[in-house]
Order: sequence, then structure tokens, then C-alpha cells
Amino acid sequence: KGAKMFIEVNNIKKSYGEQVVLDIKYLQISDGDRIGLIGRNGVGKSTLLGILKGSIECEDAKIIREGDISIISQEGNVEGDADDDTDCDYIEKMQINDCPLKSGGEKARMAIARAFSQGAAILLADEPTNNLDMHGLSIFEKMVDKYKGAVVICSQDRLLLDNVCNKIWELDKGKLIVFEGNYTDWYRLRNLKESNFIIDSELIAEINTNKIKEEVAIKITDLNIKYDDLEVLNHINLEVLSGKRTFIVGDNGCGKSSLIRQIKKGVSEVYISEEAKIGYFSQHHLQLNNELSVIENVLANTNFSEKLCKILLEDLFFDEDTMNKLVANLSFGERTKTSIAKLIIGDYNLLIIDEPTWHMDTYTLERFEMFLTSYEGTLLIATHDRKLAKDLGQIIYKIENNQVLKINKNNLE
Repeated sequence: KGAKMFIEVNNIKKSYGEQVVLDIKYLQISDGDRIGLIGRNGVGKSTLLGILKGSIECEDAKIIREGDISIISQEGNVEGDADDDTDCDYIEKMQINDCPLKSGGEKARMAIARAFSQGAAILLADEPTNNLDMHGLSIFEKMVDKYKGAVVICSQDRLLLDNVCNKIWELDKGKLIVFEGNYTDWYRLRNLKESNFIIDSELIAEINTNKIKEEVAIKITDLNIKYDDLEVLNHINLEVLSGKRTFIVGDNGCGKSSLIRQIKKGVSEVYISEEAKIGYFSQHHLQLNNELSVIENVLANTNFSEKLCKILLEDLFFDEDTMNKLVANLSFGERTKTSIAKLIIGDYNLLIIDEPTWHMDTYTLERFEMFLTSYEGTLLIATHDRKLAKDLGQIIYKIENNQVLKINKNNLE
């Protein structure tokens, strides 16, 4: 006897104007399913979750729901619940403090605790881990593993999709393709069928020039960072070796971005090689000009031809129309990709990157990782993305208790 079926849907068709977003003949969700929902930004993943829940109308669809549904939205909201109804056990598990002014990470933890408190047969989670640090992700994974019912998670966290999922739903051009297994299983099958994640070799060859010959690109000696009476980092010593990929990891608020800002300022405790030509990536996209188009932003700081810049943008899934859009009119994910392209194609040999993977879909993540793997310059990356750090990190520092410690990649949570 098979697992109890909680949701069965026939004939999902959803359009916005002339654009067909969803055209799915059949899907089902059964007890014990741990489904990872993936697809490029804007493909309709949130719309599909809304239809399954019933919060978005789909007149022609025939939907049978056997059991209650809880949904965590991208904004960190949980429908039909209040903080007062949240189970104290889940508040304790998610390590939520009593402070009324909560950070993005704390709000995400509260939304997860509230959703799990409902004990619904089906949990639909739309990017639930966007603001979680590595420790929060580890807790969330354990909670999903023990969940009694079915879980559908829309997420760009590839390690999460590996650790908890037994099915992958890929949404592509309105169609839903079901794969048995986790994210890595999906990736292997997808790569066997098509060269979806191959990047242009001519582009990589052109980018890899002007390396730093000095052994140490950045050296930090006895650096202290504090804001008023709040001590953030204490007596920090750290080296970024030329030609290596150095990662900085740690929980939310530990000081990763503060450390990057001090390097960028060039304070007296920070030595930077005179050979270094530094390119910065800010998670707030401060390096973009809103009044210019995508392609104009990318061309603004490069010696490469427009043809090569367009090849790069195509490798990051930009079409011609989007390349000519003003940055002011882009989605957050598109702005991230524009910033990444501007950085990769720029005249730099040292890239300092602060949280690059926020709002980046798994397709773009795979391409981004390939660029970084092929890049022969020097990299310093602050990130919460465990898979990125594990796959690429040659030297990994972790910030904990106001200190910076060198760790083995196998010790990442």
C-alpha cells in the first residue's frame, strides 16, 4: 500500500496577460514527500505554491486536498497564525530571542517556528531560508527531516535540497518535470541530457590575465572592530593568499560584512598588495548605476568587447531584451546577476565579494560557481552558502565569538 495522497491536481493552467506561466497536466503530493521546487527566477514557483494552497485562483484546475496546509511566504509570513500560538518548543529549537525588534534572520526563524507549530499535513515553504545563517539552516534541516507529513520547499540552497529532499520538481517554461532523488541526482541527470551548465571557454581564457605575483594579496594584523560599546571583532589576524579562493563564513551578525568594509576602507591594520586591482561586490548592489541599462553597466568598467560582455550575460541567462533594460527596472535577482557580470568582466585581479548568492536561482548559482572555479585571480568571499564554500573554498575562516579561526571545509555545518 502506497503513502497517503494529500494533494492531487489535474490541469493547472495560469497566464498573466498573454504570458503562459503554468501549464501542468498532473501533480501529486503524498505523505513523506520531501519535494524541492526549483526553476529560474520569475518562472512561476511562488504562483504554483499559491495555487496548491488555494490563495491563488486557477479556475480550470481540479484540485483535491486531503489535509490542512501551512505555507511560509518569501516575506517570512505564515498564513492564519499569530505569534501567541507558536509552540514554545519550536521557539526554543529555532533559538529565537525575546527582543521585539527582530532582524531578518530572527523573523525567518519565527516564521519557521510558527509554521511547524501548526502541525499541518502539508508544509509549503517559499524560500524559507533566505535570511538564515549556517546554524539556522542546520536546525531547519533537522526539523524538516522529522516533520510528520509532506514538505515542498522552494529554495536556492543546494545543500538543503541535497540533505532533505527525496524528489525534485523542476519548473521550466510552464511545465513541471519530476525527478526522483535529491538536488545532486537532478543535476547529474540534467547534465547528461544537455549542456545546460557549460560556460564559454573563450570568455574564461580572456578573463584570466594580470595575476598578483606577490604571495600575500591581503594581510590583516591585530584588527579590532567595534560600534560604540559593541565589540564586533577582536584582535583579528588573517591572510588572503594570491591566486587562492578564501572564504569567510559565520552566523548572521557575526561581523563578515563589517570585516569586508574595513578591508575596503584600507584601514592601517590592513595591508593590500600594490599589484592588486580590486573589484567589489556589495549585496546591496551599490556598484550599479540605476540610470544605465544592464549592458551599459557591464561595459562601464571593462576593456572587453561588447560581444564578449553579451556572451557573459547570456551565460547568466540574460536575453537581449533584459540586457537593454534599465537597472532601475530589474528584479532583485536580475540586479544580483548584473553586479556579478560587472565584477567578472571588470579589469580586476582581486575580487572581494560580500554575500553574492542572495536571490540567485540554482541555475545561475551553478554558472557562477563555474566562473569562480575557472578564475585564476584572487578571491575573498563572505557567504552563508555552505555548498559554495565547500565546493570552492581553498582557505576558510569562520567568525565566532568575535574571533576569526581557520577551519576545515568538512567542519562547515
